[in-house]
Amino acid sequence: MGGMSAGRHGHRGTAVRVLHLSNDLDPRVTGGTEIFIRELIAAQRALADPPQLLWAAHAATSYSGDHDPQAPLAPHQRLLPPVVASTNRLAAAGHQAQAIPGFAALLEHFQPDLVHLHSLSPRCGLSHARAVRAAGSRLVLTVHAPGFTCMQGSLLRHRRKLCDGRIDRRRCTACRLENARLPAPLAALLALQNGWPLSPQRPGRLAHALTARQLTGAYAEAWQELSTLSDGIHVLAD
Repeated sequence: MGGMSAGRHGHRGTAVRVLHLSNDLDPRVTGGTEIFIRELIAAQRALADPPQLLWAAHAATSYSGDHDPQAPLAPHQRLLPPVVASTNRLAAAGHQAQAIPGFAALLEHFQPDLVHLHSLSPRCGLSHARAVRAAGSRLVLTVHAPGFTCMQGSLLRHRRKLCDGRIDRRRCTACRLENARLPAPLAALLALQNGWPLSPQRPGRLAHALTARQLTGAYAEAWQELSTLSDGIHVLAD
């Protein structure tokens, strides 16, 4: 990090500003990603030339039983307003939100040299990556789980064997439809077409099945754009 001390905002001899962004904050949520960020921040603080650090997340609109939304925040943590979910199914599949309240203001106030994304969802996704690059900051992505490149989140083909990880619109669509309990021959047939003349916005299970490949395409395009926007991608497992 020392080599970045003369970045867009900082000047030589001043601390680098690093903003971590994820879906949730520890101890409000204590999962693998949150533990990783907590330990990473501790390690960064122990550096001979420690950066200035912030860890931010958008508030969730609902909480599961293992969440503790009343847990107090640390001084280096910021809880942003909930994102406004997109009503466009293609945008939502591409990790985009209709609005990300508070994030642009946080970038303007903190002026990070580096933003480190730790999740991939509308709460921490493509909309945020675009805002980071528009603000002139550098961007790093850590891949914590298979869901970063697998729509069903497992990297298992047809729920049985390990996938090679390559995003293929036909193959991934068939796999996802079969995972939704469609018979394999029907899933493979539906994956050959894009649902014309139906719109992915049309409600109903039939329309959603027929336009499933369009969502796979939006997912693949979002990952490709995010890969292009990122200065570095850190993967925690083969």
